[in-house]
Amino acid sequence: ITFTELRTKSSNLAKALEKGEEAKFVRRSKVVVRVVPDKDAKIKTINYKGFVSTLSCHILFYVNKINVKINVPDVKMNSFLNDFNLTDLSQDILDRATEGPSIDLEDNIQLHSAAEAECDFFLTKDKQLLQLKFFGKTQICSNL
Repeated sequence: ITFTELRTKSSNLAKALEKGEEAKFVRRSKVVVRVVPDKDAKIKTINYKGFVSTLSCHILFYVNKINVKINVPDVKMNSFLNDFNLTDLSQDILDRATEGPSIDLEDNIQLHSAAEAECDFFLTKDKQLLQLKFFGKTQICSNL
C-alpha cells in the first residue's frame, strides 16, 4: 500500500503514518491492530501488530469448526493465533460495559476495550454504533 492509496482510504491514518506515529484500531471481530509504518521504505508498506481478545478465541474455533470442519489441534488456527497478542477482558472493562453506552453487552465490551487500548479506530458495520461517531477518543467507522 502506498501512502497515496492509503490517503484515499483514510486521511487520518495516512497523516498519522506520515508523521511516523503509531495508529491503533480495533475491529469488531475482536481484533485490535496497531499499524506501524516501515520508515525506511520508499514505498511505505504497513506492518500489522495484532491483538485478539481471549474472549474471541473460542468463538473463532467454534465458527471454523462449523464452517471449515476443523478440530483441535489445528496447525493453521494455531499459527493464526500465534501471529497475534491476546488481550484480557478485565473486571473493570466488564463493569463499565454493563453501564453502556449501548444495550448490547458485547458491543460495550468492544467499545470499552478499544478505549482502554487507546485505539484510534473502531471498525464496525453496526449502523447504531456508527451513529456514535466517537467513543472517547476512538473514532467509530466502517472502513479505513
